[in-house]
Amino acid sequence: MADYVVETDRGHYVTRDEVYDILRQAEDNGFVHQITNIDGENKIFAICNCNVNVCYALRTSQLFNTPNLSRSAYVAKVEKDKCVACGRCVEVCPAGAAKLGQKLCSKKAGGQVPEYPRQELPDATKWDHTKWSPNYRNDNRIETHESGTAPCKTACPAHVAVQGYLKLAAQGRCDEALALIKRENPLPAICGRVCNRRCEDACTRGRVDAAVAIDEVKKFIAQRDLDAATRYVPPVVTPTRAGGFDQKIAIIGAGPAGLSCAFYLAEKGYKPVVFEKNERPGGMLTYGIPSFKLQKDVIEAEVEVIRLMGAEFRYGVEVGRDVTLDELRAQGFKAFYVAIGCQGGRLAGIPGEDAEDVTVAVDFLREVNSGKIDALPGRTIVVGGGNVAIDVARNACRLGSEHVEMFCLESEAQMPASEEERREAIEDGAHISCGWGQGDSPGRGRSCVRYHLQALHACL
Repeated sequence: MADYVVETDRGHYVTRDEVYDILRQAEDNGFVHQITNIDGENKIFAICNCNVNVCYALRTSQLFNTPNLSRSAYVAKVEKDKCVACGRCVEVCPAGAAKLGQKLCSKKAGGQVPEYPRQELPDATKWDHTKWSPNYRNDNRIETHESGTAPCKTACPAHVAVQGYLKLAAQGRCDEALALIKRENPLPAICGRVCNRRCEDACTRGRVDAAVAIDEVKKFIAQRDLDAATRYVPPVVTPTRAGGFDQKIAIIGAGPAGLSCAFYLAEKGYKPVVFEKNERPGGMLTYGIPSFKLQKDVIEAEVEVIRLMGAEFRYGVEVGRDVTLDELRAQGFKAFYVAIGCQGGRLAGIPGEDAEDVTVAVDFLREVNSGKIDALPGRTIVVGGGNVAIDVARNACRLGSEHVEMFCLESEAQMPASEEERREAIEDGAHISCGWGQGDSPGRGRSCVRYHLQALHACL
């Protein structure tokens, strides 16, 4: 058969090294397992058959809920000294065969160990049609026991395996920790500086004394990306024998969404092109967040990692003005990801908002971060009590404003801004007045003093 295929130009002979090269690429993409037989290791390789849609033994076992009667040819084994409970095995297993439990933190020695459900087996009881379900693929597939996964991972909006990278960091395996973070979060150095730390709010260690300083650990690990000698550039899987994918993909916008899209496309073998209308990448990371909270060199370092993975960045190009989608299609682009962000501010719709020197926070922050405002003489009033209002007030203080006053509708305890943000604003010199509502509204159910922007403007 081999001779016939070659003689008819349907194929060609390959060397042993070429075969192993093909197998290595297939293994990188999850299609090949090494099988050890009686001849020893590294003797036989085979196409993977452990997918639930292929493996007859596993399908039968799940259908009839009989785990002790049949199993797949491949059995997962955990090396406890290497396992960091990241949960990736659970998430990627196509059969739903693995489940992640949780050891809860308590003041008792050893912690609180939850009671896991025991599997009823057919050799211990009468087995009939009530014991299995034709809908087994949905009924049996759960990622965790009822006790849940790690609460820090559950609370994380990106679902990063927090408990995994904490363990790796504790073992000094910083590159592996950074690699684990980047599976779900391609911008860890940025996130380490501006994250609202929901994981720490959920940390069960806080029930004993204080939550683990998760964000500081992440920031420490991601600091490696700021140095070219230690930065972690995720390996790009070669998806085809010819190399990466040829399809051209355009990403419009180099903000967090556009950068994330570029990261994961590049990781899969594409070479996306990112079009950014500004002269610098980052979107609101660059033009919205003050430099004293998020340094611009951190953003540049994160973008450099994505560029090294194969993404191309074109700055000063506004899609729709400098180039159209039809023109990009003519250039060979096959797909478009629109990540233009939400960078527009809005006013409250109250009298006086059209007065001179009244602006929205987003526009003010953009002008400060782009260098258009380098001084702010006189008095400044900030309407609002969220974290963005705090950023405006702190910028005003640092730009030399004589007096910065924040007027917030909520009470101090109900302010949207975090306690840390409020403390830092006061340290910078801002004054916070709570219980003030704008316009003629009755305070939206709260007891507050009402004001007009004209009156505030007169105070300036």
